[in-house]
Amino acid sequence: METNRHPPEIGRNSPATDRPMRLTRRDLLTWLACGAAASLQTGCRPARPLPPPAQVAMSEVHYLSLTDVAALIKSRRLSPVALTRTMLDRIQALDGHLHSYARVMADSALAAASAAEREIQSGHYRGPLHGMPIAVKDLCYTQGVPTMGGMKLLQDFVPDYDATVVARLEAAGAILLGKLSLTEGAMVGYHRDFPMPLNPWGEELWAGVSSSGSGVATAAGLCFASIGTDTGGSIRFPSMANGTVGLKPTYGRVSRYGVLPLAESLDHIGPMTRSVADAAIMLEAIAGYDPNDPTSLRAPAAGAPFAVAPGLQYGSMSEWNQARRERDLALGLNKPITSFTFPHDLAGTPALALPCGVSGQGLPYTMQLAGSALSEAMLCRIGHAYEQSTPWHQRHPPV
Repeated sequence: METNRHPPEIGRNSPATDRPMRLTRRDLLTWLACGAAASLQTGCRPARPLPPPAQVAMSEVHYLSLTDVAALIKSRRLSPVALTRTMLDRIQALDGHLHSYARVMADSALAAASAAEREIQSGHYRGPLHGMPIAVKDLCYTQGVPTMGGMKLLQDFVPDYDATVVARLEAAGAILLGKLSLTEGAMVGYHRDFPMPLNPWGEELWAGVSSSGSGVATAAGLCFASIGTDTGGSIRFPSMANGTVGLKPTYGRVSRYGVLPLAESLDHIGPMTRSVADAAIMLEAIAGYDPNDPTSLRAPAAGAPFAVAPGLQYGSMSEWNQARRERDLALGLNKPITSFTFPHDLAGTPALALPCGVSGQGLPYTMQLAGSALSEAMLCRIGHAYEQSTPWHQRHPPV
């Protein structure tokens, strides 16, 4: 039976024991230089060797990377049904407090996991998302399941078809655990009748606006990857707030068909994960031309130079900067942080947010890599190379 209510029980382990490391500008530049060189020859591979079967404890599997879990599923060392049950149990235990899910789809998830397990056991393995428990932002249509978009007036709206992004994930064999919470209509505030997602690093901390449920669920180990949307920064803000990886693709790279719109000329759909390699796997599954979306692209991926924000430079474009400031002021968006996200939505160019350090209180820091159109592959190679030299993506909140 599907449900959108969870018991309030939550268990907490001791705080993360990783000792904070001071990230200097020289360290960052050195790592980025290494990443740029490695991007020419490094693909998105698991950062660590796979654990042997004896070390795969179901009580600890929730924080493994999607990449590592996929290898365990493919080798039949991990059952999709057992994994899905474990994830549903974790959601049941923790999400009554964290509120990352608007709706848990337990019955359909277990049915899909059973089907995936039968296929894999018969030798038909579809790829790294086969049997993988994931979740999607509740802007994405799901056939026969309500899609509320954070809005009370849509609480009874049940689509009769899947969004293209949902259909492509299911075609890849992914297991949909449920629909993730968001702000009302993907705007700024939350509807008073729906609980607000809580940052697993601390209840008093910002969870990151629109795709906050996606950020919280991914960071807290309540799914192995999620789908977010980004109109002004709503993939990258929750990734920053929750210490995860967020990839806003090129505009049109991922179909918007069946996704409730906020601003159709600016809306982007993309993955939120715990590693760059995982984001690349998700993007590969959901990207591609869709005749149902006239803005979707046919163009293949292409490498391109990258930039790092903050410190975005646009030359001596004073008129453009003045117009941007006046627009932000008129919209009430004149906050410094938005200047690092809006330009990539306006330009339709890709941007990758990933952890790059910790504060003195042990909270995650994030950097953003940005490139020209269709440069997702290059950004992922650089981000992956950076992860191989740093521990930040391996840190998790104390839940």
